Amino acid sequence: AGLLVGGTVSAVGILTDRSPLARKLAYGTLLVTAVVAVLRPSGSGWAVGVGLAVVAGVGLAGPWMREWMRARPTPDSPPAVAAGLMVLLLALPVATALWPGMTDGLALALGSLGAWAIALVYARGGKGALWACRIGLPLLGLAALGFDGPAAITWLLGVGIGTVLAWTPSARVAIRPLVRR
Repeated sequence: AGLLVGGTVSAVGILTDRSPLARKLAYGTLLVTAVVAVLRPSGSGWAVGVGLAVVAGVGLAGPWMREWMRARPTPDSPPAVAAGLMVLLLALPVATALWPGMTDGLALALGSLGAWAIALVYARGGKGALWACRIGLPLLGLAALGFDGPAAITWLLGVGIGTVLAWTPSARVAIRPLVRR
């Protein structure tokens, strides 16, 4: 249930960018959320999550979105590495949850909230955003202690790739663009 609610909130949050790519990414996030809902239904919170996903999907598909979204991407779009880091942070909890042996909901919920919080901080680009990725991501690796086999490997691999991406110059430039002096 937490994954469904988190996926829906993430999809809606992605739209604050107002770009066509953000709308496609939001559709993808909702689609993955729907797949998880079908493959792994859970208790009473599941209905709330599915309801929020349906509301967000209707909101994305509505004709009012065409006027609100920008028609063309901005000229100073973020580097591909930064976009990849964001997608990884949003998709990692979903990819981990899809493994059949995933039984520890608390570890997944805490890890998901941590990954999505780091994604939000990095997307906002405020002070400490880059260090939140560089230090916070390795700390998220501790969530794998509550996972079994393939889920733990998936989580650790994603955290490792994200940490490497966070230390690239492109990830830094996305937060602090180069300025001529």
